[in-house]
Amino acid sequence: MRRILGCAVLALVMVRGSVVLGQDVKPDDLKKLLDLTRADLKRAQDRKADLAMENEKLSSQVRELAKTNQAQAAQLDELKREAAAFADKTLFLSTQYAAWLQFIGLNPAVKMQWAIFEETTASVNIPKGSESPIFMDPDWPLSVRD
Repeated sequence: MRRILGCAVLALVMVRGSVVLGQDVKPDDLKKLLDLTRADLKRAQDRKADLAMENEKLSSQVRELAKTNQAQAAQLDELKREAAAFADKTLFLSTQYAAWLQFIGLNPAVKMQWAIFEETTASVNIPKGSESPIFMDPDWPLSVRD
């Protein structure tokens, strides 16, 4: 600490140019210079402590954000898995529906039986006017009553 203080005093003396070789130096001038150097050193140390505290706060924020990021990444992965599963189910149901339409299109007797089934049995609680009340409700999210 004394070395740093001595070097700081020497550097300040050289920079400020108040001491020239061969000039008589008064003790009061040196004391003022030493006090100025100590004040500068104290300000520098205080600033260093402030920066260390700020760095710690920022580090804790970074850790919190990293935890949040990991949680959101895990949630995103889960949502992607769910979306893939829904896409697979949608593809399966779409192909089954297309196959069903093709099947009843090729079999008029089955198509008539299906129409009778939809009109009598399936439409007990379904509003009239919907095309396929059992399998599709175009207003589905809005038509469900709690």
